[in-house]
Amino acid sequence: MKPGAATGVAAMLLLAAGGCGVAPETTPGDGPERPAAAPAFGDLEGIAARGTLRLARRRWDGFETLPRQGLPAESYFTLAEEFAERRGLAVEWHVHDGFDELMPAVRDGLADVAVANITVTEARARDVAFTTPLTRTREWVVGTSAGDGPEVHDLAALAGRTFGIPAGTAYVESVARHLPDAAVVELPAGTDPHEVFEGLEAGRFDATVMDAVAARPLVAASDGIGRLAVLPDARDLAWAVRRENPALLAALDAFLEERFLRGGDTSALRDLAAIRSAGRLRMLTLNGPGTYYP
Repeated sequence: MKPGAATGVAAMLLLAAGGCGVAPETTPGDGPERPAAAPAFGDLEGIAARGTLRLARRRWDGFETLPRQGLPAESYFTLAEEFAERRGLAVEWHVHDGFDELMPAVRDGLADVAVANITVTEARARDVAFTTPLTRTREWVVGTSAGDGPEVHDLAALAGRTFGIPAGTAYVESVARHLPDAAVVELPAGTDPHEVFEGLEAGRFDATVMDAVAARPLVAASDGIGRLAVLPDARDLAWAVRRENPALLAALDAFLEERFLRGGDTSALRDLAAIRSAGRLRMLTLNGPGTYYP
């Protein structure tokens, strides 16, 4: 077990006590799930006329333990549904098996918003527009035979390693930018971090790039895999909309800045009666493998 210093993040639980567009017995983001319909490209005015906000997300198979920094997926689902409710819109979820399907669904008019922790890259920004960043993350280079030795500070020293990188992820761009001479094994789109580590342990490749929060608990649980380096760039994570929908983007930014970044009345000092009256409890915790958001 290698110690990994958990990244401290002040995370406000912004879940309203009232309904958010789903029945009480359903999990946020769990319905109704609809098949892809005909493309529609209207901006906020057209969405309002249609009366439905189409949200794209990856299929959710249960609680995700801090897949990246920021809130876990189910809290994002609730925020997206609350945004629709505020604007008097019904919610139509379009659920995709692969993360790589979310942005094309938005770009091609099959959904209005991709709700996920999406790494903002220059290439992606040419296809979709991103909301105000919800958080930032760093990327680790992890690999075999790390031992307890010092980390690599000259990334050129890693060029001899073979990197296993899932197709369609921001890690493809990171390797191309920081390790242009490295050999790369392209893994299937949608390969999750546990599967990547299985490939490392099986010797199919000997290094990979991964978000710090996803990598930290896996490195800590492995005897043969460790952190080799930290890439220099911090990455913004955000939701995505069509580039042709500036009004929707502006409305989402205003909502997210109020509810997620500022937390509404976060500066108020409240006693128990005021908390009960507001119907929302604000909680502070650490963002790390030993903590979770209820």
